[in-house]
Order: sequence, then C-alpha cells, then structure tokens
Amino acid sequence: LRGVNVDSYEGQQAEGKTHGSGKQIYPNGDSYEGQLSEGKRHGEGKYTSSSGNIYEGQWAKDQKHGKGKYIVANVYSYE
Repeated sequence: LRGVNVDSYEGQQAEGKTHGSGKQIYPNGDSYEGQLSEGKRHGEGKYTSSSGNIYEGQWAKDQKHGKGKYIVANVYSYE
C-alpha cells in the first residue's frame, strides 16, 4: 500500500490506500485498529504500542484528536 509503513494490513481500501475499517501492524510491533481515511488514522480507533500502552479514541489525519483514553501498560489510565 502506498504511503503506509506497515508490516501487515487487513481491512478496506480505496484507490490503493487504507480507507474505512481496518487493522495495521507496524514494523516495531505496534498496532492500530479502527477507522482510516486515505491511508491515515482518522475517526475512532485503538493504538496499542509493543510495550502495552494503549490510546483509544478519536483521530484526525494520523494524530490523536478529540476525546480519548490513554492507558499506560495497565498501570493507570487518563481520559
């Protein structure tokens, strides 16, 4: 897929880019599952780092944006 540095992707596509619902696995072991638009995280989604930290919430153009919840390796959460 153009413009996306991922090891694997499962989900919807449009014009060769991730678009709609899907799951991305990144080279460092991180993952994202949720909405994508034109190859970028956009809408509701969950990002899990390889260390276990989780951000679940809203995204806009590949950036955390709006309401969300951040959980640090099952130690605490911040909303």
